[in-house]
Amino acid sequence: MLNRRKYSDKELDKILSKENIVILVDSREKANRHILDVFDKEGIQYRVTTLESGDYTFELKAIPELDIPHTMDFRQDIMIERKNSLDEISSSFTRGRERFNDEFGRAWAVKKYLLVEDGSYEKILNHEYRTEYNPNSFFASLLSFDARYDLHICFASKETSAIIIYNLCKYALREILK
Repeated sequence: MLNRRKYSDKELDKILSKENIVILVDSREKANRHILDVFDKEGIQYRVTTLESGDYTFELKAIPELDIPHTMDFRQDIMIERKNSLDEISSSFTRGRERFNDEFGRAWAVKKYLLVEDGSYEKILNHEYRTEYNPNSFFASLLSFDARYDLHICFASKETSAIIIYNLCKYALREILK
């Protein structure tokens, strides 16, 4: 548990720096080289491990001088499930819906994000994906998951998804510290 003392702006900057936040990447996450490459390029620390739910979360390194005596794991606070395309998520809704439902149903995280690369609501409604999943059903499924699991749906390009993942974790931590 984090010390609930009020941190100064300078202390918050140190806690929220790239040197202290480590992104946890699920070991079963596939086709994510583009994300890890950006993490490497930007000096964002990460560790591949097995996550019970989601593809990404984070931990905070110990900072004893700021009353954070040990590494803290935040997988109960935030989970990010990434889908690499509208094709992949439409398949999750059609052929793997039960498994997809289970993933979010068993997630203990307070904040749950679904990050879909190279997608948008407009692309869904215009059927700009390769599966035969009906656009209205696809749209309704996304909104139903949002309502059922208090899910935050984000769309991103492959080029920006790594930075979005990092910042979702960073600002979740910032809110926890407030």
